[in-house]
Amino acid sequence: MKKKNGRWMLLAGAAVIMAAAVAFAGCGKSDKSVKIEKSQKETAEEKTVVQENEGAEEERDTGTEKTTKNAVLELPQDGKRFPVGNRKTMTRIAVVKNGEKVFEISKEASENQVDFSEWQVTAPYHTKQLVNVSDIYTFLDNYAAWGYLEKAEEERFIDSGDWVEEEFSDTGSVKIQIGEEDEEGNSYVRADYSGNVYKVDKEMLEVLTGVEPYDFIMGIANLVYLTTIDTLEIDTGDTKAVFEIKTDSSNDQEFMKEGKKADKDQFTKLYSSLISVLITKEADREQAEKVLNSEKPVLSLKYKRNQEGLIDIEIAYYPYDDENYLLSRDKKAEFLVSREQVNQIINQAEIICR
Repeated sequence: MKKKNGRWMLLAGAAVIMAAAVAFAGCGKSDKSVKIEKSQKETAEEKTVVQENEGAEEERDTGTEKTTKNAVLELPQDGKRFPVGNRKTMTRIAVVKNGEKVFEISKEASENQVDFSEWQVTAPYHTKQLVNVSDIYTFLDNYAAWGYLEKAEEERFIDSGDWVEEEFSDTGSVKIQIGEEDEEGNSYVRADYSGNVYKVDKEMLEVLTGVEPYDFIMGIANLVYLTTIDTLEIDTGDTKAVFEIKTDSSNDQEFMKEGKKADKDQFTKLYSSLISVLITKEADREQAEKVLNSEKPVLSLKYKRNQEGLIDIEIAYYPYDDENYLLSRDKKAEFLVSREQVNQIINQAEIICR
């Protein structure tokens, strides 16, 4: 499968970037009213993301690129199905090969909203990445609908050591063990909840166990909601400043630098640029480690949050190659971003930090 490029990711991220400017605090309101508002907000935002991402998917699919997510979406839905679970209650999918978790998406606590869950890629990356949710529920439908050619006898199953885990909020977890192939190349699989053995089509099994984590990420490098920040420290190497963000119960905001009011328009334009940075591709792990140990960041950002339950975050960008900077989050670096885009932000930051 070819990796997707940044062209469609720019469109895919647009809805989320706009959503980041929306207030989520719900200050001074009852827990019940906050939950109702969050539920309504989730529905509205999900529709917006779907609309934006549908356009992105259409543009991407006009080329020759195929993603492992699309391969699951295109699986035929006819034939026999063994009972795995209901996608409406699914909370996690993980693929384990040779004892290593090579793919995992799960519903996790939001890093921008308290008491709120979002689909995230949680493995094999060290940093959680938001899932591109435009068609996640169709994907879950297809993934949960394991098809089989025929049932088989228990003795036909020889464990390969690989398996798939699926988890549901109502029925718990399911482990689908992958067995060895038959003479036609199809595989035997065993569902741990029943012990039943099934013969599964080779191509379908390759699709279900061959999903690539990068094909699922939203691709926003630095998405921290402005209304969740107490202070932001910006350091370009040449200039450095700490901004205090004062947010009232109506989410009206005031920005201070060294005890004086900062220009609101200037700061919000800079912040819009910061959350517009897109991941361009995965970094080479060995090179990323060398860069972290030998280079100094060209831009670092330290976020102190204003709500309990939300963690402080440190973002940094390091020289990597002629076209990309290495993105570091809390000292972990796994992705690259556009050097040109970050350089433009550095120029903005140096003006406002003086």
